[in-house]
Amino acid sequence: MSQRARSQDLNFIRCINTYLNIFLITPWTAFDKKSTWKPILAKLYGTFLTLCLAFREYYLFQDGALISIFQEGLVSTKILNALTLMVLEIFVCLCVVRSAFFDNENWRLILENFCLVDKHLHGTLVEEKTVKFYGKRLIGYVTVVAMLGYIVWAYSYIVNFPVLKSLILGPIIHYYYEFLIVILLVSLVEAIKNRYKCLTRKFLIVSKNTVLQDAQIFAQDYQILSETVQIFNKMFSYKIILIILHCALSLIDALNTCYAFCFLYENTYIIFHVFASTFCLVIYLLGLVLAVTLPIESTVQESKTFVDLCYKTGFKFSQDSEEAQALEKLASHAEHFAVKFSAAGHFEINKAIILKFVGSVMSYFIIVMQLNGNELLPTAKSGNGTNL
Repeated sequence: MSQRARSQDLNFIRCINTYLNIFLITPWTAFDKKSTWKPILAKLYGTFLTLCLAFREYYLFQDGALISIFQEGLVSTKILNALTLMVLEIFVCLCVVRSAFFDNENWRLILENFCLVDKHLHGTLVEEKTVKFYGKRLIGYVTVVAMLGYIVWAYSYIVNFPVLKSLILGPIIHYYYEFLIVILLVSLVEAIKNRYKCLTRKFLIVSKNTVLQDAQIFAQDYQILSETVQIFNKMFSYKIILIILHCALSLIDALNTCYAFCFLYENTYIIFHVFASTFCLVIYLLGLVLAVTLPIESTVQESKTFVDLCYKTGFKFSQDSEEAQALEKLASHAEHFAVKFSAAGHFEINKAIILKFVGSVMSYFIIVMQLNGNELLPTAKSGNGTNL
């Protein structure tokens, strides 16, 4: 199979990558050559986007109406808003700078590794070429855009602020950028998972006569996928940390604001939109955490399925046979290159994070409510409002 033909197996990521190039979430890539496209122009574009973000933040702090809304908020709200804004700015700048200046080689290696594995799989990755692959992402995209749009409108209505200004100066742009990053993460993780599945399927139909020969190919493919995960960790570890940190801060802030509005407003229509927008934001944030952790967990389990299958298949041969020894070596080799998604070595990314995340958010939310106790009662009596 030619190199050009093998590059067609990457069509599952080509369309997504083209759209994400607009925001410089992924390096500009020439897929047929699997190399960086116009790297100097990409660096200039990355510098331009970074300057635009800096100018936006400068204008944000010069806007008198926003400063007035911020000053009317609770102390806890001010702290949470400041921390959330800081995390989001670092997150977006990190993504743009890394894509423009540092991740070109890592991205090329990921695409090249996919092609190497696909060469042995002979185009059997059917799941990545169906409407289902894009349909799920399109449904999620439309749903998230609708939710974020409603949140912007509700915020503007409650604090009596122009919608367009809220859209430009508010954090929704960062939220949208963050969502696009998660789409990329999920697509890459599912691509790795699909290749583990195909390895397992192909292993099931291996004949006894070709076990010795095929074992070497399986070992090579498994090692390549493991190395791909390591490159993935290099590219996205700190981004995942910032996503989880932002989701935690925003959840605490959203619950805190909703709780505060119960004391400060009697207008049923406003309270409805506060609850509805808070609900949308909570669903969005929890959805991000689940979208990051669950595909990673299922990918790790899929890789372990291949190892278990190697051991089980080895039992079908006599213990001293060459086939049994080859399968045992293959299983040991796969265990040595065990798949592990890590957040820059600080912790392992798995489903256990979900419970820890929810527990931490609720614990800090209770602390914030206790800190708000002395501030909410006099504020409620005086009839002062607060920001969303």
